[in-house]
Amino acid sequence: MADRLDIANALESLAVHCRPPLMSVEDRSRWMVDWCSDLASFPIEAIKLACTRWRQSENTRFPTPGQLLPMVRAVLPAKGDGPKVEAWRPISDDEYRQLPIREKIRHLQIVRSELMSNAGPMLKNEGAFKGRYLTPDEMPPKWHDAKARAAVIDAEINRLRETINRAREQAA
Repeated sequence: MADRLDIANALESLAVHCRPPLMSVEDRSRWMVDWCSDLASFPIEAIKLACTRWRQSENTRFPTPGQLLPMVRAVLPAKGDGPKVEAWRPISDDEYRQLPIREKIRHLQIVRSELMSNAGPMLKNEGAFKGRYLTPDEMPPKWHDAKARAAVIDAEINRLRETINRAREQAA
């Protein structure tokens, strides 16, 4: 991020065009320290660009940190810039076959998690035990179906992990 000298130079360049408030030397020193502290977490390029935009605007007074900081933030790349991350989605059998083993494991773990989050845990909604988790015997059929499907997925995850471990052992 920007160092104090670079920040001070950018602000002094802006001060040539937009008069800063009049103050004593001591006050000016504290003022500059505060500015540097406010801007230190930003790249110097963003600070310089914000100063240039302020200078080129209709503003004739020196900005306050509250006026310049939004301009600095506005020139930073948005956090969403960069490679777009695709949301997880169920995939076809062909897509699954093409995945590397580690991605297959990851995919199956997500499938299992989605499956179980949609199936339970379920709470009792009536009577004296309202708010109590249902016992396995009290769970609806969809929960038992989800548990059985999750067990199959767990077995496949374990099989894939064993495949990775065997490949490691053979390579060693």
